[in-house]
Amino acid sequence: MLAPAPTIVPHVPAPAAPTYSGTTSMLIQGDRIPGPDMTLTNFCVAHRWMEGVCSKLEENGYSGSHTFQYAQWDKLQEAGLKVGEILQLKHAIATWSLPQGL
Repeated sequence: MLAPAPTIVPHVPAPAAPTYSGTTSMLIQGDRIPGPDMTLTNFCVAHRWMEGVCSKLEENGYSGSHTFQYAQWDKLQEAGLKVGEILQLKHAIATWSLPQGL
């Protein structure tokens, strides 16, 4: 008696990780757009940041939320922000920015 022919299973590649318009290094992900324009002071107050985070951003030329769309995550450590401070900013950017198409 012959064994049944083996079942051929097609190769399905794993989905690629999202690239957010070719980069994940930008503060605002490629699937989002900037939220309302705010001064840095108002942005810091709205997101209840400690003064140190705002001071470091201000010292490095960030003047308001409009600057976030051009900034990169890796530059924040160079600006003197600590890992926890960068995570605070990441959370704030995620809640402030809007999904594209709104």
